[in-house]
Amino acid sequence: MKLTKYPFFLYNFPMILLLSLIEVYFSPCGGARDAIIREIKNAERTIDVCVYLLTDRELSQALVDAVKRGIKVRVVLDGESAFKIRTSHFEYLIRHGVPVRLYIEHLKKKRGRGYHSVMHHKFAIIDRKVLITGSYNWTAYAEEKNNENLLIIKEDPGVIEKYLGEFERLWKKSISKKERTIDARNIRELRKHVNEWWWVKGRIKDIREKKSGTVIYFDGGFKAYMRAHLPDKREFYGEKVTIFGKIQDHPKYGFELYTEWANAIKKERR
Repeated sequence: MKLTKYPFFLYNFPMILLLSLIEVYFSPCGGARDAIIREIKNAERTIDVCVYLLTDRELSQALVDAVKRGIKVRVVLDGESAFKIRTSHFEYLIRHGVPVRLYIEHLKKKRGRGYHSVMHHKFAIIDRKVLITGSYNWTAYAEEKNNENLLIIKEDPGVIEKYLGEFERLWKKSISKKERTIDARNIRELRKHVNEWWWVKGRIKDIREKKSGTVIYFDGGFKAYMRAHLPDKREFYGEKVTIFGKIQDHPKYGFELYTEWANAIKKERR
């Protein structure tokens, strides 16, 4: 459901000052997705997106189309959800030229399987003058199933400036696949980054299933341990892949890449 667009006023006699113009939407099926797509299509210069999760095909495609028409697009996603949620469009956006960074500060502090903080924002800024925010995740579930809210705020530079500051803070703290990938054969370079989260690329030599997870061996001797089981390990044999995880020198298992998610391994596109 969409509520009527309406202005907010500050009354300070004898002057009336227009502060902002706000549109309000509710889901499910209340027009929130269409409103976001409309603002993306209307963008003239920049689109900055900061959302916990992005799985909605139509919203992802709108961002790709914006890049194609010359708009500067930047996307920050939560690092864990990008791999934990199989339907994340993180890799799709990268393949189609959308600059994406993952916020992983909480992963650095994570211990075991217990709860930890995440990057849980859901906002976007268009041309530094339109703010999209609310509980609405950029997912099909938010549009079709969940009870969510979405605000589109215009003509409120003070509020938008605060959101821009938060976006820039997270953009600087987040990492990109392009800037943080190491070849699995470069053991010397890998050892420089123990206890850091990286993508490691290389050709798969062998895969061995264990009760607790999966051990993946690269050409060159480096290995990755995945605390999950691959749905079909045969598709990765002999293939060039990237795996995202934490480089560690384990006292029992040795020098390796550690990851928790089956979705952290991706075949390189030929």
